[in-house]
Amino acid sequence: MTLTISASEYAQLHQQKTKHYNKNLFLEEFETIYEKPKCLLQGGFTRRLELIPGILLDIFNWNYQNEMILKVPVHPHPIQFLFLSSGFIDYENIYPTFGGKRSYLSGSGISPSYLEKYRRSQYISGINIHIEPHKLTELFPDLLETQSQFGKLFLKQDELKTSFFPEVTPLMGKIVQQIINAPFHGVTKKIYLQGKVLELLALQFEAITTDQNQLKSLSKLKPQTINRIYHAQDILHHTYYNPPSVIELAQTVGISDRTLQRGFRQLFDTTIIGYITFLRIFQAEKLLRLGNTTVAEVANAIGYSHLGHFAAAFKRQFGITPSECLAGKIFKG
Repeated sequence: MTLTISASEYAQLHQQKTKHYNKNLFLEEFETIYEKPKCLLQGGFTRRLELIPGILLDIFNWNYQNEMILKVPVHPHPIQFLFLSSGFIDYENIYPTFGGKRSYLSGSGISPSYLEKYRRSQYISGINIHIEPHKLTELFPDLLETQSQFGKLFLKQDELKTSFFPEVTPLMGKIVQQIINAPFHGVTKKIYLQGKVLELLALQFEAITTDQNQLKSLSKLKPQTINRIYHAQDILHHTYYNPPSVIELAQTVGISDRTLQRGFRQLFDTTIIGYITFLRIFQAEKLLRLGNTTVAEVANAIGYSHLGHFAAAFKRQFGITPSECLAGKIFKG
């Protein structure tokens, strides 16, 4: 039996904080326990610790009885890194399987929609860390003050986020276990975990920098070419409703159309046409949520002349039709 559930339904099942939990678990003042609903799995819980405002650490143990598919819609995304001590999480098309020797590191920005699959009769444990972009720049202002590649890759807003899948080294695995089994309590534990989380983030940044398999596409592009591709991206953000052709865009930024198309896919993991579609649909959702408009007016405003094509593209991204969005319906995932 496979259970398919939307992200909104999943969130509703988790709204109620657990009041009854294993009394052997010691809870810190900055810690909350969320028990997984029994309709989703045999047992399990997530320990959520707010290390500082803007940095959340989840330590989880889940035991899935049946296969589950979670439908996640397009959504704003913080900086995130995930390590699984046991088990695997599968994805359809967009990501590789997480677990084993593969971890996950994502910058902030907009996440595309995806299907997240949990296998039957599987025990999953690990840690999941979320960092708000403003907190990272508070801690490391150089990310904003310099033209570092990290700043461009990890600090995005209304753009598709960048994801990496660093190999889990023995040192990373050791730190994950130190986080799960932190030997302190109170403020000492909070300070200890803050340090371990930042150490783990540093190791993942280092893995990305040194692993040519992670950056092989970027390493083939000259810095000047990368800057011109980012310029092309900026142009699309201002002209998505009536964008230039690929040839015109390439001429504007001073590179060949072939280099632009190849580099755009390497930097943003999508085609130029795919990126324009993303920008249009993302803007359409904002306009529809504001109300005081019609679906046809929104379609025309973002550059769609065919209402059916607009509706189909919108539903692919958000799981609901433009009319349902205008009426205030939440995403199905």
